[in-house]
Amino acid sequence: MSGVGEAVYSGAAGFGRMWAVISAVIATIIGIIFIVIGVILLRQKTPDPDPKKPNEKPSNPKIGGGICIAVAVFIIVFSWIMVYVTRKSKLAAAAVGGGELIHML
Repeated sequence: MSGVGEAVYSGAAGFGRMWAVISAVIATIIGIIFIVIGVILLRQKTPDPDPKKPNEKPSNPKIGGGICIAVAVFIIVFSWIMVYVTRKSKLAAAAVGGGELIHML
């Protein structure tokens, strides 16, 4: 690879690694917020099982809480897997970096 190509490839890889860490930290913060919301929903009392309207189903906040926690765990785990992949593979880091640079334009 030429000197210019190698410099661009290395620069994109460095930016991709940095971007993956920044994204993982932000995703972790969002995930923690989702976990807190999920725990709050799980701790709520279930509503009266008799619906007030005949066609209305009672809502169950425990399902929403479980979904919030599951989404949070998925977001956190996937974001840190991306950090691991970009640390181990220069190609993946360059792809992330190049993609993010294109999105910024």
